[in-house]
Amino acid sequence: MKKIKSPILFVLTAVVTLACANNEIEISDTNQNLVEDSTPQDVSEVEELTFELIMDLEKLETNNYNLLATMKLDEGAYYASPYSNNSFSGLFNIEIDQNENVTIGDTLIESPFPPEVDDQFSTEKVRWVNEDTNYEQLLTVNSQDNFEVTGVVSFVVEPVCNRYEVAFNILGQSGELSISQEEPVIANISN
Repeated sequence: MKKIKSPILFVLTAVVTLACANNEIEISDTNQNLVEDSTPQDVSEVEELTFELIMDLEKLETNNYNLLATMKLDEGAYYASPYSNNSFSGLFNIEIDQNENVTIGDTLIESPFPPEVDDQFSTEKVRWVNEDTNYEQLLTVNSQDNFEVTGVVSFVVEPVCNRYEVAFNILGQSGELSISQEEPVIANISN
């Protein structure tokens, strides 16, 4: 475990905690230390999932694929779009580990594209995603060798205010690409 004593991080965590709470919160000790739990929790131990993430690959042309991610939400669940123009942590994000075999494009396409709305916990506007949404991002294969590349999709689901990570693997074998994903894990920073 790693202890962080930065007052800025404490204030940011307090703001996020207040934004995530459904009830009134009382902070009694302003000198609390934040502790980052580096061990993700098994989702089944914490609470029921409010989403389903489905990942796939679509072959386009020689050496090009679309990385596809579909987020299906339960009623009342929502998360922040990667195109929210605000300072929220936990926007929907897709990353792959740096490697020489696959290059991920710079543009993530989101459909449907959510409108910008006022947020009750912030003075900034946010693009809340509250319906099933599709994402696609270009992948270019740079190698004919067999390879495996890992990546992760991360986001914070509201109103439960849990940060989830879904690891995935892209496998290149005999010139064909396939994708597999792991079960979601909760990867919150807690105090």
